[in-house]
Amino acid sequence: MGRKICRTILVWGLALCLIVLISPYGATRTAKSLTTSLNTLFVFGNQPPSEEWNKTFGGSDEDIGYAVQQTGDGGYIITGYTASYGAGKFDVWLIKMDSKGNEEWNRSFGGSNIDVGTDVQQTDDGGYIITGVTVSEGYDMLLLKTDANGNKVWMKTLKGGAGHDAGLAVRQVDDGGYVVTGYTFTTERNYDVWLVKLDGNGNMEWDKKIGGCCSDAGECIQLTDDGGYIIVGITESYGCGHYDIWLIKVDSEGNEEWNKTFGGSGDDFGFSIQQTSDGGYIIAGCTESYGSGNSDIWLIKTDSNGNEEWNKTFGGRDVERGYAVLETIDGGYIIAGDTESYGSGNSDIWLIKTDSNGNEEWNKTFGGSHYEKIGYHNAIQRTADGGYIIIGCTSSYGAGNYDAWVIKVVPANRPPSTPNIPQGETNVTPLKKYTYTTVSADPDGDEIYYMFDWGDGTTSGWLGPYKSGETVKVSHIWTKSGVYEIKVKAKDSKDAESEWSEPLQITVQSTLLEKIYNMLPEFLRNIILRILDILSS
Repeated sequence: MGRKICRTILVWGLALCLIVLISPYGATRTAKSLTTSLNTLFVFGNQPPSEEWNKTFGGSDEDIGYAVQQTGDGGYIITGYTASYGAGKFDVWLIKMDSKGNEEWNRSFGGSNIDVGTDVQQTDDGGYIITGVTVSEGYDMLLLKTDANGNKVWMKTLKGGAGHDAGLAVRQVDDGGYVVTGYTFTTERNYDVWLVKLDGNGNMEWDKKIGGCCSDAGECIQLTDDGGYIIVGITESYGCGHYDIWLIKVDSEGNEEWNKTFGGSGDDFGFSIQQTSDGGYIIAGCTESYGSGNSDIWLIKTDSNGNEEWNKTFGGRDVERGYAVLETIDGGYIIAGDTESYGSGNSDIWLIKTDSNGNEEWNKTFGGSHYEKIGYHNAIQRTADGGYIIIGCTSSYGAGNYDAWVIKVVPANRPPSTPNIPQGETNVTPLKKYTYTTVSADPDGDEIYYMFDWGDGTTSGWLGPYKSGETVKVSHIWTKSGVYEIKVKAKDSKDAESEWSEPLQITVQSTLLEKIYNMLPEFLRNIILRILDILSS
């Protein structure tokens, strides 16, 4: 019986083959399509960004911004310190802005002495976690939790040793708690990298001190794909020179897995670390050992075990430092730092875009006639519209000695918005055409092309053009049972691409016809699919 069915299908397939060959539809495609090179340009491409807006925040005294993050409502949160407002010499300063950089509220926290916020993150409950240092409470690491309106929920001061302690970077982890790195004063009158894990209420669960005979500090920490952490900082205890960049990998309990140093005979500092899409790491800092000036920005790429793959320096005859780095959507990198060799004044904020091998594609300075400085390792963040938000300080603009300075930049050509999650049937039958819809908008009003990934190893290719905001309908036929995820991305007519949408999960049911179909030779399967596509158009 089974052989008879197979023979019937085979004869049917051959007959359909003849129909296709003589049909006028055999050489015609009904869908909108575009043949394009796969070597497309991504966000920014080789063109420097355009400034969308900038804002200063401050009073008559010194007010500094160190970290910025886009918030869930499309606005921004920054932290640093203020000498113009608050109770002490310096107070932790938390400022919430809307999407255009207009202040919604600000809060200061501190005692009678010096209190500084060095990093901020929005938390899962919509509030904020800040780390820094407090001298008002005894020169200790500071952890401050607020609600969504910046009201203090709790504050913790942590003492690691007999002297000075500070928190320089904080991240919320999957269990709702927090991990912080910085430094702690040891009894040998030197500093160690300090790694602290806290629960959601700020209670310490464990801490680790990592260091040698001299002074060492952790500048930045990130969560890694394996559930552990990667720390970058500086070491005086190990390496080739006075200070070297120090890269430390630890597991989820803070136990060291490996460490690497990078440097020469001079002073070299690591300020920012990100895990890259290939599982390795990208480091930004500065070097006095290499390059062309007194200090150059230093970009180092490593593999997943911390082994150097390449390094690049950027700078002129004077002093340049790189404080923050991000991987870009095209696989390259963007560095935020400051420069004394280029720009308008004594020191300018400096953005550098590289390709995936660290070769410069463009650079841009921001500043006036005096001094501008970038913030710390969270001084730049990618925004939902494909641009970047930057935090630093300025003495060229604003009201006081130094003001916090927030700069929003956008690509010269901005990509379309990330398309909506595809809409359509989620329980489907094989060898039947199903249609799915989505929509995206281009901020520049450009026409849009779409690519659907069907989850079965095939894509739609680029389809279009469609008007910005026009709903697109695209069909697909699955040939094998299983569970698949459909996602879609968009690009504009200038090849600026969005990110992939959130996936829609579908289930393809198992049928007898599917099993018979998948027993046929490939050329017959292709013929049948083509006929099904034509007949259901």
